[in-house]
Amino acid sequence: MFGSVVLDAILGILALFTLLGICITTLTEIIQSFFQKVRAAYLYEALKLLFTGKLKALTDKDLDFFQQVLDHPVIKAMAPPGKRPSYLDPGMLAQVVIDLLLRKDDTTVLDIPLEQLNEALAKGIAQIPSDHLRRALSTLLAAAQAKVTTAQELLCSFKTRLEHWINAVMDRAEGWTRRNAKVVSLACSLVICLVLNVNAFDLMQGLVRNDTLRAAGMQMASSLVKDNSPATLDQVCASRDDKAQCQFDSALSSLQALPQGAIGWNNRPAFLQHDQKNKTVWFGYWLLGVMTAALAVSLGGDFWFKVLSQMIRLTGSKTVQPPKP
Repeated sequence: MFGSVVLDAILGILALFTLLGICITTLTEIIQSFFQKVRAAYLYEALKLLFTGKLKALTDKDLDFFQQVLDHPVIKAMAPPGKRPSYLDPGMLAQVVIDLLLRKDDTTVLDIPLEQLNEALAKGIAQIPSDHLRRALSTLLAAAQAKVTTAQELLCSFKTRLEHWINAVMDRAEGWTRRNAKVVSLACSLVICLVLNVNAFDLMQGLVRNDTLRAAGMQMASSLVKDNSPATLDQVCASRDDKAQCQFDSALSSLQALPQGAIGWNNRPAFLQHDQKNKTVWFGYWLLGVMTAALAVSLGGDFWFKVLSQMIRLTGSKTVQPPKP
């Protein structure tokens, strides 16, 4: 299409990685959401670290205030009964902490003098059993008391500092979730590439040498960028209850439309051929090719779609439109 066999082959393999990446991204989300409950688990661990200062050997004294936060109606409303929330707004959580501190002093009206609010917050913090949390909140309150003249200013300053503190821990939980997603994605990619016999080296050679396969790859690349397929899949599956399964099936059906021999075991690896010598070397070659493909696919459909779009833009072709914004 673009007058260069190598370039067309590169675009074809990018299109294949895009579709496989969509499958892997969907599988990763399914595993994390339904099997591991990763986000909710990591959020719970991060909050436990926030309110207790440790993750193990916790006493009732350490968990007292933390449990009050979890039992607060605002927090419990963020998850189905018996389950933990997978996301909490830092501002909402900061407000819950302030509410618990003030309730300890039976202070429910915030329209009070500055000195009285100071005393109420300080007394609420002093009654917290956990030494770690008591010191942390005392530090935040002392910083919030600087340059405030009204109770509302103090409350706003204290809440802002609580939000920043909570945000820092939320970022840590998000980092844990992303690292877990990378591990799951890489594992899924390796399994898929082994099952489908996706060898990056053989695939590239096939695209260069086989005109039919290269034409199919270019058609797939053109369709992906011209129609902005990831967005289209999202729109098609948006109203479905099984959205993730819908996206996976759509990407898989596009892969099945490829000519035989592109991926799959119809094109047997060299080490499985009876007349082939040096089978150990060829097995290593095949395994390295599969691992290379798995590592590439684990980057996800969004990454490869962006790379594919930029590559097609750089060709200046008039036959393929740039991706939709």
